[in-house]
Amino acid sequence: MIVIIWFSILAVVTGGIRPWLRRPGVVPTLDRVTGGILVLLGIQLAVLRPQI
Repeated sequence: MIVIIWFSILAVVTGGIRPWLRRPGVVPTLDRVTGGILVLLGIQLAVLRPQI
């Protein structure tokens, strides 16, 4: 039930910001931010990995 509520909220929110998401430059910027976050998380995982 919670999943249905979550996806319903997600659909309404993304529908509301759809015009903003269609602007040129928004998607590449979001891709860069997401990629940077994933790279930083990977570096953190590599550095903070406990020694076995």
